[in-house]
Amino acid sequence: MKYMMRRNQKPLLLLIMSICLLGPIGYVFANPSSQSDLATIQKHAYTFLRYVEEGRLDAAEASLSHVENIAEVTEIATQAGPYSLDQLIREARFTLMDKSASEEEVFHRAITVVLYVDALDKDEEQLWEVWKEELEHYIGSATASKSGVTNESLRYVYQLYERILPAMFISLDRDVANEVVAQQHSILNAIAETPSEERSLLLGTYQERLASIEAEEGQLFTDAADFLWIIWTIGGVIFLTLLYVGWRKYKGEKQIAAKTREHDS
Repeated sequence: MKYMMRRNQKPLLLLIMSICLLGPIGYVFANPSSQSDLATIQKHAYTFLRYVEEGRLDAAEASLSHVENIAEVTEIATQAGPYSLDQLIREARFTLMDKSASEEEVFHRAITVVLYVDALDKDEEQLWEVWKEELEHYIGSATASKSGVTNESLRYVYQLYERILPAMFISLDRDVANEVVAQQHSILNAIAETPSEERSLLLGTYQERLASIEAEEGQLFTDAADFLWIIWTIGGVIFLTLLYVGWRKYKGEKQIAAKTREHDS
């Protein structure tokens, strides 16, 4: 009887070990945002931007297609707030094909894609923060200008917001990102209609708020909700298995004791 119990316990222990080992491994391989796929997408995105800066638009379009194909297959970050990688790629491709588009507009669409893709890796320093600092610096220059905040300055400020916002929705709390969206919209809806002095005050307020916004730290795998769920599941399986093994052992010992009493009587 004891031999039979030990033999029955071996498959159960093997099952526990398999769950403990394969659970986290399966999570990593099932996670669509695997580091290898993400690194490949980022590589093609940076190449795409370099080709744009060099004026090699055909080569840029080919690199953009690589980004699109890998993202589609791996389903990496298809949507972040009101933005999606598919949408940003379509806008960038349309601008590349538009013969009347300026170099500035082509670069603008390209850098928006790159900042979005870069933000997908939350464990690294966020590139959009550099462009946020550029926005802060430009607002400071515009508000300090003797000629005041011109419509041309407002147009460029709006464009700088447009570049960083998609990436911000990946890295920031949704409420904070929506606050930045409200700032951008107010440039067209309110600031453009106000006198130069009031424009400077409003933009100065935005500059201070932007300076206080930082990308949230990347979430470690061991802090992820899914990982905690795996740990609780594995713990539960181990507890139930040990409880079952203990119950079987207790039951077997009772049977042995009963048969021993029968033989002794």
